[in-house]
Parts: sequence; structure tokens; C-alpha cells
Amino acid sequence: MTRSVVLGLLVALSMTLSVRLWMGENQLPSPKAHGSTAPDDLDALPSPGEVLAPQGVVVHLGQGRHTGLTPGSPAYARLWGKVEPLLAGLPEAIPTAPESGATAQEVAAQRDEPGLEVILPLALPLEQWADLWNSGWWTTQTSPSTTPTTRRVLLAAGKNPAAYVWVEGSTSVLRATLPGGPRLEAILKDVRTQPGYVELPPSLDGLRIDPGIYVPDPPPRLAALHAIRRTSNPEEYARRFFLDLSVVRVIRERDSAVIFTDGRQGLRVYPSGASEYTSAQTLPPAGELTFPEALRQAVEYAAAHGGWPPQAYLVGDRTVDAAPSLEFTYRLAGLPLEGQPPLQITLNSAGVIGYQRWMWKPSDDQAALQPAIGAKEALGTVRRHWQQLFPWNPDPRITDLHLAYLLPPRGAEDSTLRPVWAVTVHGGHRTYVDALTGEPAGG
Repeated sequence: MTRSVVLGLLVALSMTLSVRLWMGENQLPSPKAHGSTAPDDLDALPSPGEVLAPQGVVVHLGQGRHTGLTPGSPAYARLWGKVEPLLAGLPEAIPTAPESGATAQEVAAQRDEPGLEVILPLALPLEQWADLWNSGWWTTQTSPSTTPTTRRVLLAAGKNPAAYVWVEGSTSVLRATLPGGPRLEAILKDVRTQPGYVELPPSLDGLRIDPGIYVPDPPPRLAALHAIRRTSNPEEYARRFFLDLSVVRVIRERDSAVIFTDGRQGLRVYPSGASEYTSAQTLPPAGELTFPEALRQAVEYAAAHGGWPPQAYLVGDRTVDAAPSLEFTYRLAGLPLEGQPPLQITLNSAGVIGYQRWMWKPSDDQAALQPAIGAKEALGTVRRHWQQLFPWNPDPRITDLHLAYLLPPRGAEDSTLRPVWAVTVHGGHRTYVDALTGEPAGG
């Protein structure tokens, strides 16, 4: 039986023992009603434009040369504010694109010319992305968007400046005239001194590789990161969820985890500082929750219940028991944290029904940097272990590859974050290769 199931059973048991808490209650408490919201938490609230920052930006320098920018880096900060206005003008230009769109050969040729490619964290209508790029928030959508849903955009600054928009769920790439094209080439001159990137070949060691995957060349020097779990006093943390701790049952487990429950909600705080919150809903949700509103509520809730992690951003949007569940991570030493998401929030129009949090920060004691293995060596490891890693998948196709730090399991005592190559295969499954040893690292 998993810990989450145990927590759910404890909540249910506490409900029967705490009937007095239900008297007079006729609606589910809102997320804002659970504990205090510190003013500094509200001041730290990011905009959706920050939470939905690109997963990566590839700058095409011309003559087949490329580089990459990481959100949060000084080079990215200098560039992004200048590029956003160009991106915000795309919805008006896209309807003029030819129905046939762009060919794969045309896109490949444009990638050898000066330009900029943006890889977005999830697929949204281009009109919604433009709202974010234009104002940092969404305008009210009164009708369905007519623009394509996308998660990748290429701005080409060649002789005929153009924008290319990948249509999610298809092989189509729409082409449109790029508003303000001449400005783009001038903007790109600021990043010519960044480390080089190369595009992976279409095939390697029997693996098929999707176009548009760029990796640092040569690979950087990395080290296993010694990290400290962010911990807090369980009772003080619980006050953010429960208005009155005097009516809350406290259960201390053998592994030193502490459970708090009042019959409507339960909170488990682990010795590592990780926490899991569950709400027992008694009323059905009052209508469908839109994605913009879900994101807004998730950010506000996390800020009021532990604080919003600096530069945290969305990496996953899925459905759990018919409710949207948003997953967030952040970067340490320039690389994203992967494995179990450090922050996961499940909610519907009635409020937050699930909240998992696990924060890390670097320690002062760090290992010496070592040369990392290259992307091709990491893919060689995946190919050799393909049958063990993906026995159900006969299609050895790579759809994404990037460097990251791999989080240990939440119950593990080890606090070392290993640098890895994160490899995504067709179908969305992900595995990891240790970037220092070249050995499989899980997934």
C-alpha cells in the first residue's frame, strides 16, 4: 500500500472522528482560506509569462553555426525582452500563410541561416502565447481561438524574414511573413559569443532522431551537485494549511514523518522536508476550470503554502482523476531538476485537491568539475540498453535530448544530484544516462 493511499485512509478515518468540524459547512473551503498568506509571498508571485518561459532557445548564427540560451541566464535576459514583441505579432501574420505550409527542406535550410528557435513548455493556441508575450498575462477568451496550437516557433532573419510555426499533433509547419524581421538580425548579434551547439544527425547507431534537437558541442564540464533539502518545522508549515491546529489530529510515523488531518484535509511532512497535501472533497466541482485559471490558482496556492521557488516553470500538464495536474521544476547550476517534479498541484474549480512539494538548494561543499560525455555517447548507451529500457517500444526514435540534474527518490537519504542526459523517445517516455560515467541512470 503506497503512502498516498495511507494518507487518504487516514483522512477518511479522521472524517468519521471529527464530525463536529462538518457542522454548518455547506461548501468546500477555497485554497486562500487554508492558512495565512504572507505579504512577501504575494510580492514574489510570477506572471504566467515567467512560469511558461521557454524550455530552451536555440540561436541560429548562420553558416550552420548555433548556440543555446537557458532561461534565467544573463544572455537570455538580454535577448528575450527584445524578441517577445516580434513573437506577439505572429497571430495576425499566420492567417496569410499558404495552406501548404513549409517543407522540411525549407525549414532545414532556414536553420542554417541567422534566426531564433523557441521551444515552449506545452502546446497552446498561438493567440494565447501572444497574449503572454505581449502583456505577461492572458486576456479573457470569449470565443475559441482560431490560431494553431503550437509548442515550437522559428523566427528566420534571412533575405526574406519569415516565421515558422509547428502545428501540434501534425507534421505541418506554417509559414508567415515575420513582422519586424530586420530587427531580429540586429538582436542576434548580442549572442554570437555564446558556447556552440550542434544539431544531432537524423540517425545514429540505429536510432532515428527527430530534426531540431541541438546539444552543446563540446559538452560542458559538470559535477555531481551536493544539495540541501529545504526543510521547515512541521507544525509551523501546517499552519499554512489549517486555520486552527487545536482541532487537528497529529500522527507521528515510525520514519519520523508527521501527518496532520482535520477530517477535510491531510498533510504529511517527511523528515527530508518533502510534503504531500490531500483534500477530501465533498461537493462536485462547480464547472470546468480553464487552463489559465488553473495556472493562476496553482501559482497563488504554492506561494501561500511554502513560497514560490525562484524561476520555477511549468514542465507538465496532465489530468489526474478528471482534474488538471500541473508540474513545475526549476534550475540549479543552470540545469533543470528532473525525476519526480519538485512541485505538483492538482486542482479543479472547487479548489486544490493535491499538493506535493520538495525543494532543494546547493550546499557550499561542491565537487570538482569533470568533462561530461557527449550526446552521441549518451545515445549509444540508450541504444545498447533499448530492449531493457523500452521492451514494449520497437521504434528506436529519439524526440528530445538535453542535460539535467536527476533528483533521487523522495524517500532516499542521498542528497547528491547527478548530472544526466535526459532522453525522450517516441511516445513520451523518458530515460536518463549519467553524464559523467555514461551508464544508465534510471527512468
